[in-house]
Amino acid sequence: MSTPNYIDGFVFPIKEKYLKEYQKVAEQVAEIWKEYGALAYFEFVGDDMHISTRKTND
Repeated sequence: MSTPNYIDGFVFPIKEKYLKEYQKVAEQVAEIWKEYGALAYFEFVGDDMHISTRKTND
């Protein structure tokens, strides 16, 4: 019996001035996740993001 494939996804709001530092950490984390069985690891950066804030009732 094979295990079904799945994807874990995360969204982190990182300020542009911290991207290089984040990328260094992400490379280290990718190696750890692969040691624990991740088959692949990808990072994506949105370069045309228009983010606003809004209040919620949560």
